[in-house]
Amino acid sequence: IAEEDGYTKLIAINLRSGEIAGLDKPLTASRQWFTTERYFAYTRRHPSGNRTVAKVHVYDVQSGREFTLEGDGGSQCCPYVAGDMVVWSEIHGDQGWDVYAYNMASRQMIAAVARSGGQLMPKIENEWLVYIQRRSNDIHDEMRDLYLHNLVTGEDMRIGPSPYASDGSTYGIANGQVFWIGWNIGQEPTKEGPLPTWHVYDLETRTESVLDLSPVCTSVPVSFKMAGDLILFSCEGFYGCYDLARGSFFSVPHPEHWSGYTYLSETYVVFRVAEEGESFWDYMTPGASPMPPEEHWLTPQPARFRLFVVPITR
Repeated sequence: IAEEDGYTKLIAINLRSGEIAGLDKPLTASRQWFTTERYFAYTRRHPSGNRTVAKVHVYDVQSGREFTLEGDGGSQCCPYVAGDMVVWSEIHGDQGWDVYAYNMASRQMIAAVARSGGQLMPKIENEWLVYIQRRSNDIHDEMRDLYLHNLVTGEDMRIGPSPYASDGSTYGIANGQVFWIGWNIGQEPTKEGPLPTWHVYDLETRTESVLDLSPVCTSVPVSFKMAGDLILFSCEGFYGCYDLARGSFFSVPHPEHWSGYTYLSETYVVFRVAEEGESFWDYMTPGASPMPPEEHWLTPQPARFRLFVVPITR
């Protein structure tokens, strides 16, 4: 995502060839998009009577075809794509959010999870959906539960508490495994504790395990990126990956100051780094200049960014 003159654009870079291309789409929310090598899914606002609603659009890079996903008419959010399947959440008045799926090969729409409450931020691999369920209708209640749903059999089950999972950055599904930040098996947490832990649920064996982070940190990362068997995270100055297939950690070289955006595939980690302009972190390092006055931060500081690309090596 790049901002230019108040206009949001999607920029695609081929890390093998260096080719750069812009996809001219009117994005309405910078976090409401997801892309694979073939599909780009994003939200766009549409007029609906005397209001506007957000709709999920899918652009097929191979064919150049674009289509809008039509559910039951409510606002849509948080699209996620895997293979030929796209999933999203859609609001239905006072009933809250439901989860939908669409098979782009067969052009089949599926109302996957429809019940009272809020089912949000779905992710999918093959026939398995993972999503979060609110524990109450209180939008300030940060407690969530993580659920699994099978599109073929209709099986739907809770697999554990998933705290603070409002943006989908604390859980993922890949290679037959669900990974999430939760609590120890058998514990039922409160807002005061205990400390969250890293969990893995194997879809084939239906077993759950807890990862031991003690070799690299004593706290729990608040978010992560997942691609295949790799889980990218940062903790106490250590930036690294956990390889689920090998059961081991390895470090990842990273820039001293990165600006919050990190991208992961099974072959690359990419950090966005400020090249020009000032960053808050420039004044927080040992020996840095004193913090400027408050008026300074109210004046927009020009900034340019570069990408710091790290090939995955173990």
